[in-house]
Amino acid sequence: MIRNDRLGEGRMAPWIGTADPPETPDLRVEHRIDRHWRDALRERDCKEQGGPSGGHDGAQPGPGSEVTREASEHGHLLELLPALASLLRADAHARFVLAIGPGRDAILPAEPPRSDMNVSVVVPTRNAGVLLDELLATLAKQRFPGGSVELVAADSGSTDGTREKLRKAGARVIDVPDGTFDHGSTRDLAIANSRGDVAVLIVQDAIPGSTTWLEGLVREFEIEEVAGTTCRRVARADAPALTAMRLRESPHGSRERRVSKLPPGRPLEALAPKQRFELCTFDHVCSAVRRSVWERIPFGPCPFAEDLSWSRKVIAAGHTITYTPDVFVVHSRDRSILREYRRTYLAHYALSKLFGLRTVPTRRLAWSSLWSSGPLIRRALAEEPSLLRGIRGALRAPVERLATAIAQYQGARDAAQGKAARGFREI
Repeated sequence: MIRNDRLGEGRMAPWIGTADPPETPDLRVEHRIDRHWRDALRERDCKEQGGPSGGHDGAQPGPGSEVTREASEHGHLLELLPALASLLRADAHARFVLAIGPGRDAILPAEPPRSDMNVSVVVPTRNAGVLLDELLATLAKQRFPGGSVELVAADSGSTDGTREKLRKAGARVIDVPDGTFDHGSTRDLAIANSRGDVAVLIVQDAIPGSTTWLEGLVREFEIEEVAGTTCRRVARADAPALTAMRLRESPHGSRERRVSKLPPGRPLEALAPKQRFELCTFDHVCSAVRRSVWERIPFGPCPFAEDLSWSRKVIAAGHTITYTPDVFVVHSRDRSILREYRRTYLAHYALSKLFGLRTVPTRRLAWSSLWSSGPLIRRALAEEPSLLRGIRGALRAPVERLATAIAQYQGARDAAQGKAARGFREI
């Protein structure tokens, strides 16, 4: 189904970028540049001085006239060309560090990896429709210079031909009995029936943005500490302007790389609620998990926010999760205001339960959001491709903003008071 092309050793590794530090005083990001170029210069100097190539100990300037010294410079440049070529191929081998507190950090190795890992692409499905055709076609075009790739689908009673399309594409289809779907347990069921060293999880209406999407996700697991990774999301071309804007400005649409790990000896609960949430940000619209970690820490039964629940457990256990913007999926949904309210309520109920986070702590603050909708109205009018869509977006903006602010308040309040979450079966 998916081409398994062996690419050349000189592939450029996408390890260059910047990390996105959470807006808190304890979290900082450092960049450490690889020593390849410096080592090459040291090698050259030691050869010139007649000393050992490993360092400067005992090295003294050697004799020679200025003419000889000038003529030798061309030879020195030739000697450095292999190191320069290696440096360019590896994109300078930048190192990324996320530290919590001074002097405590988690350093990721920077060698450009090659993987022989076997991969399982896992898709929960139910009446996926025409977008499944687009997903399957894009998966078939993936260039993966690694081990084997399989497709596993957990289908919840589709009646629109979804199961037949999956089997035709070579997928293993797992039956999920009616009424038993659960965001955590259903994904556990699919992974349990897979064989890959890495399970790549994607929803049925997300479309990989390039033929190197799979390779980019799996490359993250060449770092042994990494338990899971997620990639960037881009709104569909026909998405409302405000939907696309919110996604671009969210952690899931960021173009900056993130690496999250607790330092030794510092528990997750020692952080402030916002810090805990930012450190554990994870997204099952498109993610990947290491099987050996999942076997010890499965998702478990979870009706909503199973991705955040899992990442919280993994981070607390001392593992690393990453976010790579170098690959992306195209995914957005144009929901009704009622559906946005329901999803926001459940999301903030989960955020309060998992991290103690309350983004809208009072009813008064929720209602005040209505008066801050001006910039959203102006952006809808300016960015929509037609006047009619602009007017619709401008009319929707203040209503949706108020509805989601109330949902944030009510969801977190109910969780804090120990109330059961409201049941929204269609979410």
